[in-house]
Amino acid sequence: MTTRWSCDPRWAFFGGYGESTAMIASKYECTGDRYFDIYFAPPMIAHQSPWEKRGDFLFGFSTSYNDPLSGYLVHLAGECNRWSRLYKNGVLVASHDKYTLPQDTFEWDVEPVHKWYHVRFEVIGSVVRFMLDDNELFSFDDPEPIKTGRAVVGAIANGILIARSRIYGAQLNAASRVLSPASASGA
Repeated sequence: MTTRWSCDPRWAFFGGYGESTAMIASKYECTGDRYFDIYFAPPMIAHQSPWEKRGDFLFGFSTSYNDPLSGYLVHLAGECNRWSRLYKNGVLVASHDKYTLPQDTFEWDVEPVHKWYHVRFEVIGSVVRFMLDDNELFSFDDPEPIKTGRAVVGAIANGILIARSRIYGAQLNAASRVLSPASASGA
C-alpha cells in the first residue's frame, strides 16, 4: 500500500514505484478469450509541478513467468508521454502518437491531478484491443493469436497506483511461478 498524494497520507492504494521497472502479475493465467479492466493513477512525486509523471505505464498479458515482453504488452505514454506502443513477443505491432495522457495543471479537484484512468485490455478470438477511458488506442487482428497469459501491470522509472481491477478468462489457472521484471525495461 502506498499513498496517492505525498502531502496527504490518509489516501492509500495498492501500488509501487521503481527506478527502473516496477511490475506485478496476476496469480492466475488466463486461457482463451480474456480481458482485464483496471483503474490506475500515477502517484504524486513532488510538492511542486510537475506533480505526477504521466507516462511510461505497462499493461499486458505475459506468457512467461520471467519475461513480461512475452505475450502482448502495451507501453502507454512512453518516453514521458510522447507515444504509445503495442508489442507481441517483444516485436512492435502497432504504434501511435495521437493520444497521450493530459499534462500537469494544478487546481484542486480538477483533472488531471485527481484523475484515475480506466484501461481495458482484451484478447477476444484473434483481436487484441486496448482502450483508455473508452478510447480505443489499439486494435490488432493477430493471424496467430497467443492463447494464454497472465495480466501484468507496471511502470518504467515511475510509480503506479491501482484502485480497482478485474480479470476475466474463459479458463483461469493458478500460475506456478512468480514473474520477474528483469526484461521489462526494454519495452
